[in-house]
Amino acid sequence: MSHGIYETASTNCLQPGDVTRWNRLLAGSLGMIDNVGVMIVRDGQLNPKPIGTALEVDAKINAYEFYFNDTWRLRPNLTLSLGLSYQWQTPPVEKEGRQTFMIDQASGQIITSANYLNERRKAAQAGNIFNPTLAFQPILQSSRDRIFDIDRKNIGPRVAAAWTPSFENRLLNRLVGERKTVIRGGFSIVFDRLNTVQTVVIPLLGVGFAQTINCRGPRIGGVCANTSDPSNAFRIGVDGPAPVPPVPAVKSPVVPSAPFGELLSFQVDPDNGVGRSYSFDFTIQRELRGSYLLELGYAGRLARNLNQNVQINAVPFFMKDAASGQTFAQAFDAVAAQLRANVAPGAVTPQPWFENQLGNGGTVTVANARTAAFKDGLLNDLWTFIQFVRPGGPITNLQVLDIWMRTDGGRSNYHALFATLRKRLSHGLTFDVNYTLSKALDQAGLIQNFIGTYSSSYDPDIDYGPAFFDRRHVLNTNWYYELPFGGGRKWRTSSWFDNVIGGWYASGIFSINSGLPLTVAQSVQVWGGDPLGFSVAAGAIPLNKNFKPTIHSNITGSSGIGTNSDPARGGSGLNLFANPESVFKNFRHIRISEDARSARGIMRGLKRVNTDLSVGKKTAISERVRTVFSADFLNAFNRLELNDPSLSLQNPAAFGVLSSQFNFPRSIQLGFRIEW
Repeated sequence: MSHGIYETASTNCLQPGDVTRWNRLLAGSLGMIDNVGVMIVRDGQLNPKPIGTALEVDAKINAYEFYFNDTWRLRPNLTLSLGLSYQWQTPPVEKEGRQTFMIDQASGQIITSANYLNERRKAAQAGNIFNPTLAFQPILQSSRDRIFDIDRKNIGPRVAAAWTPSFENRLLNRLVGERKTVIRGGFSIVFDRLNTVQTVVIPLLGVGFAQTINCRGPRIGGVCANTSDPSNAFRIGVDGPAPVPPVPAVKSPVVPSAPFGELLSFQVDPDNGVGRSYSFDFTIQRELRGSYLLELGYAGRLARNLNQNVQINAVPFFMKDAASGQTFAQAFDAVAAQLRANVAPGAVTPQPWFENQLGNGGTVTVANARTAAFKDGLLNDLWTFIQFVRPGGPITNLQVLDIWMRTDGGRSNYHALFATLRKRLSHGLTFDVNYTLSKALDQAGLIQNFIGTYSSSYDPDIDYGPAFFDRRHVLNTNWYYELPFGGGRKWRTSSWFDNVIGGWYASGIFSINSGLPLTVAQSVQVWGGDPLGFSVAAGAIPLNKNFKPTIHSNITGSSGIGTNSDPARGGSGLNLFANPESVFKNFRHIRISEDARSARGIMRGLKRVNTDLSVGKKTAISERVRTVFSADFLNAFNRLELNDPSLSLQNPAAFGVLSSQFNFPRSIQLGFRIEW
């Protein structure tokens, strides 16, 4: 329920903002409301539940897995392991059947993302339009009992081998040692688990099962007038209970009206399958003198058919104008180049696509109405405008603004080389040193639980590049050392003083890793992926790579670029670049008619270094009881780590500016416990 905000007739003395503030004051003082908003919930048959019913999901997913594994010792120094797994998972079944299929209203055929996008692509490339009227059919009123089919092809083989070589050749035997080296390798196929957030919770928010209804200008007596006449205001505490908006009837299938009878539609693709990963590794482990162990290895994972999200209403920027042969992308780039060069919108060169699709003067019309969309690459904003002014009608669906569909087909790759040096506990000392050189690549940089979609659902590889979590170099060390003092140690007094000097230890963890990928973002709409911005930001194209991000101080910025760091404006004076203007101008906007990829992860952020230390003392009280005192120093050297900055062409003032801290300052914690 919202308090009343009435727009009365404005006068020459009052500005619109003054009228709004006055109306709010009046409504609040008199307890008046002019709008009652309620979210109603419907069951699987689209029947409304009592007002106030919570939107809750009650779904079931069953997962079954069988596996076989056996190990054979083929030789005393050679072991082979073989295994096989088989699994299947049932699609989610909501207790009340609150799931829908998106269908073609004319044919009643269930729509899948691959078929729909493929048909639209073929039509657009031929200069035609594929834009059927959509409807949403509850699963209880369909011919299917599952929102998508069970994937029964999940057979996962596993094979691994371990070999301890022994050679008669003296040189080879000295290299590997006598039973001191183990060579291991393995391969397996493992399968994803269905994600309940994406396949159960979010689709419940789709068309049909939740609806916000409003009553505007309620009259006394509970009748909804749906008028902004202030005399119809309802007074809390005077005119009785707040009126309840009438609940509209909904028939199946639900056919949203145009324009945008629905804002969002969350669907699960009926062809959705289970993702899989091909995992393999190879290691060589060598025992060295002095209780040391050295291991070198490689690990890889190729993930395929991962669950991802696509946008059915993605802009077909490759659409051709049949009369001229020019594509929308070519026309867009031509106009954008002129506007970015500060050509007046009314003076841009007419482009055949806009002229033929929108009529004579169409180029100037869109250039004037959507100048910012051309300059910044806001393709969805421009496309929505074109839909409404095109004489021949819309090209893509106008019933629902954002048609989000959960499907499969995603891919990622991970490769890593690693080295580990380990010292077993001896003489009171043990430690590990681990180094990893790796690369993680994917199509969107997002975890599968995220609602984001591809930059363009027509080409998932447009953003293929370093994953957001990809750290190329990682070094970790940890150690524990018992000081050699006191009873049973090298340095002892054989007296009560051993209890004072004995039992002390020191330990620590040190880590250093290279920075995460950074993208100079143009916008989330460059490729027309998602009307509401649920896409990753496309990376602008570098003209060269002659820049090395690091921390620079006393940077004030210039020409409006990086100026947020200027201390005179309250900035930190810190920037990732010595000359942010030069780096900013080193990137150009994406040309959607020419560039096949965006430049995601083109540079690296700040490295991370951290040291944690701990010292403590163990004191024996008796044979079975002892006390332990510890002092832990987290971020022991109080090193300042800064967050990576914003790098956006749409926010030049903040470009490269370092303004916030990533880690916590040094903290010290003391501990005392009794062990028995």
